[in-house]
Amino acid sequence: MPIWKMTPTDITSPHWNNSTYKGEIVVRAPSEDEARMQATLVFTVASKHEIGADSPQQPWQMSELATCSRVGDSGFDETGATAVLSPPHYDDEIGGVGPTTPSASSTC
Repeated sequence: MPIWKMTPTDITSPHWNNSTYKGEIVVRAPSEDEARMQATLVFTVASKHEIGADSPQQPWQMSELATCSRVGDSGFDETGATAVLSPPHYDDEIGGVGPTTPSASSTC
């Protein structure tokens, strides 16, 4: 299954109030649309908005707020279910896993 890198482009947008995470992520998914949906499922949080104002949208779904590009040699395992792979172990309930090669890992 393809690996996708998603990068926020404008975290000053109020739409990002709907996300618990605003950094670069890596997702294993069959398509860009499914990668965006997985990010939305994992990182969505309810946010307040004024009555009568436009409702905030999910930023991971918006191409103007988050780029999404397929990654060829990511160091992550391409086999397995759709999942957010990085940040590693962001939420154990969503199946986040670390990279399979040492060069792709990060230190805390």
